[in-house]
Amino acid sequence: DATLAMQKAPNLFIDTAGVYRQDFIEETVDAFGGNRVLFASGAPYFDQRYEIKRIIFAKVAEKERLTMQFSSAKELIGF
Repeated sequence: DATLAMQKAPNLFIDTAGVYRQDFIEETVDAFGGNRVLFASGAPYFDQRYEIKRIIFAKVAEKERLTMQFSSAKELIGF
């Protein structure tokens, strides 16, 4: 269970590739913030257009959406 693991390990992040439950992404952002959720395309196995739409249409604050799309990965790698 990713949620339980994230509760126990503050240094754990998840990515969005292949997550088929949109509500899981939204609930994870609500619980842990967009900085612990990384946009991922899952290329070449997943359709890139669909993967970005997961983020675009997520019911989260715009700030969290932008964090998932751009800032969280940069923050994780220290860039």
